[in-house]
Parts: sequence; structure tokens; C-alpha cells
Amino acid sequence: MIIPNPPPTPLIATLRRVALFNDLSETELTSIAQRLTSASYDAGQEVFAEGAPGGDLLGVHRGSVRVMKTSVERRQQLISIEGEGSSLGEVSAFDGGGYSTTATAITPAVLLRLKGEHFRNLCAAHPDVAFKTLRSK
Repeated sequence: MIIPNPPPTPLIATLRRVALFNDLSETELTSIAQRLTSASYDAGQEVFAEGAPGGDLLGVHRGSVRVMKTSVERRQQLISIEGEGSSLGEVSAFDGGGYSTTATAITPAVLLRLKGEHFRNLCAAHPDVAFKTLRSK
């Protein structure tokens, strides 16, 4: 279920935990929060698939998500387990390309989505966010 423009105030604490955003002001975080949408996922539900068109930045608001990558031998490799305050899809959001991993909710989860266009504008206005994105993955 997609819910447009969740109220910004409860989201600021989550955004502050996202390493990409921890140097931003309250005003900047509020601006980001106003551009977010949220989606709920059941445990076991795929958030995005490796190779699928991407472009958006996602943040874990509640729950946890498993991130996997397929090896050249076609085996699934665990990349990470992401919890509240973690971000997903940074590279895809940064370059507009497809997702390089598969993400699946481990528990019931609520993820926040920032459209790639908004994320790239944020990176242009705050180059430190772009550098953090490049270093994070």
C-alpha cells in the first residue's frame, strides 16, 4: 500500500539516523520528508530485484530487510541485513540505473521512498551527500 506524503515530523528522527543525511539541517530534513512516500511490505515480500529498473532511494523506517546479490555461479550471497535508519538503492538513485541487488523484507517493514530526481537535486545542493553515497557502497 503506497501512502503519499507521510507527515514529516515523525520521519525526521528516521532521516537523522540515515548516514547520508546526518549533516543536514532540520529545514533540509523537513524538505526531504515532504517528498517521501512510504510503502508497507510483509515478511518475505520482495522490495526490489537485482537488475530491475531503479532510480529511487529507499530508507527503512520500520522492520528489517535482507539484501542479496547473485554471484557469477548463480548463488545468492548475503550482502547485508538492513534495519531502521538504513538506506537502500543509493547507487541506483545516484546514477539512475537498475538495482544491483535484491532486497526482501525479513519482518513486516515500512520503507520510505525518495524519487531519484529529488535525491539527485539534493546531491547537487549538498555535495557531501553525493560523496557519502559513493563511499557507502
